[in-house]
Amino acid sequence: MGFQSAWGFHVVHHTSEEFNHTAGTRITIFQAVVRTAFWAVLPLLYFSTLQKQYLHTIYGR
Repeated sequence: MGFQSAWGFHVVHHTSEEFNHTAGTRITIFQAVVRTAFWAVLPLLYFSTLQKQYLHTIYGR
């Protein structure tokens, strides 16, 4: 059940007939909230600037 509900949020990224920049960056409100919360918490966890840049390179947009 968890995977299906996660796919329900992510499927909007895969609904375009053509893959272009707007289709590649399309996210839902839920994904935007989760991403913002993730990046907002990092300074509170005492991540260094270098560590934040590394994480952003791997996971961020």
